[in-house]
Amino acid sequence: MNEEELLALARRGDNAARTELVMRHGRRLFGLAAALLGGADADVNDVVQETFLAAFDGGLKGFKGDASLATWLGGVLVNRVRKLRRYRHSRPAGPLDGVERHDARRQPAGDDPASPGPATQVEQRIDVATMLDSLPPEYREVIVLREWQQMSYTEIASVLGVPERTAETRLTRARRMLRRRFGGYG
Repeated sequence: MNEEELLALARRGDNAARTELVMRHGRRLFGLAAALLGGADADVNDVVQETFLAAFDGGLKGFKGDASLATWLGGVLVNRVRKLRRYRHSRPAGPLDGVERHDARRQPAGDDPASPGPATQVEQRIDVATMLDSLPPEYREVIVLREWQQMSYTEIASVLGVPERTAETRLTRARRMLRRRFGGYG
C-alpha cells in the first residue's frame, strides 16, 4: 500500500494503517530524537511516542502534503523536543543533572587505538554526543537534520519552521562553532 492510501486510512482512524506508518517512520524518528536529545532512552521514547500521538490525535490534520510525511513528522518531533527542553529548563536541576560526562579521549590501558572495536565505537559516539551537546539547540537541530537525517535545506527549513536562508545560516554557524571548539570538523 502506498503512503497516500495509508494516510487516508490513518486519517479515518484505521489502526493497522497507523501501525504501518509507525513502522515506516519510527526508526528514523528514533534516530532523530536520540541525536537531538543526546540519546537519553526514556526521553527519546517519550518524544517519539508523543510525536505519533500528536499526529494521530489530530487525524493528521496538520499534514497538508506540502512536504513529505517524513519531513512533517520530523517537524512535529522537533517541536516536541523543544517543548521538553523548555520544561527541563523551567525545572530546578535534580541530583543527576550535574553528573560528569566520560572523557572519551582518555585511552584505557591495554586498548589498541588502531583497532576499532566496540569500545572505540562507544567512545566515538560519546565524542559525537559531546560535540552536539556543546551547541545551542537551534544549531544542534540543524546539524542533526543535515548530517544525520540527510535533509535538504528546504526540508530543514520546513521542519524547523524557518526560512531556507535561516537554515543555511544556522548550519554555517554550527559548523564554524564545531571547527573552533573541536578542530578539523568539516
